[in-house]
Amino acid sequence: MTDNKIKIPQIIALILQGLALAAAVLCVLSQQSIVAGMSSIQYSGPAIVPVTLYLIGIGFLIQLIFLFITLKYEGRNRRVIAGIVAALYCLFNMSTQWLAMLSNMVMARQGQERLVANGLVTSAISNSTGPFLVIASALFFITIGRYGISKNPDEEMYE
Repeated sequence: MTDNKIKIPQIIALILQGLALAAAVLCVLSQQSIVAGMSSIQYSGPAIVPVTLYLIGIGFLIQLIFLFITLKYEGRNRRVIAGIVAALYCLFNMSTQWLAMLSNMVMARQGQERLVANGLVTSAISNSTGPFLVIASALFFITIGRYGISKNPDEEMYE
C-alpha cells in the first residue's frame, strides 16, 4: 500500500506528462498549418514526426512504470528503486538534446524544406509542452524522493 503523499503527486505528474504528449500529437497532426503560418515555405513532403514526440512518450512510459511500481511493490528496497528510476530519468533527459541534434543532422540531409519544417514543428511542440513538462518533472522528483525515504507500511508492523 502506498501513501497518498506519494500517489497524488505521481498521478498529477503523469496527467501533466500525458497532456504534454497530447499537445505534441496535436502539433504533429496540425503541422501543415504550423509550417504555413510560421514560414514562407510551402512544405508538401511526407509527414514529419519529430524525435521530441517520441521522447515525451518515453518520459510518459517511465512515469507510468514508476506509478505501477509504487502501487505494487511491497519489498524493502524502496531507496534502491527510487535511485534507479531517478538515474534512468536523468540520463534519459540528458540524452534528449543529443537525440534532437542527431535528428536535425538527418533532416538536413533530406533537404532544406524538410529541415525547416522539422524545426518549426519541434519548436511548436516545445512551446506548447514546456510548462507541462517542467511541472511534471518537478512532481516526479518529489514523488521519487518521498518514495525513496518512505517505509512500506506493512513492513513497519513487524519491526
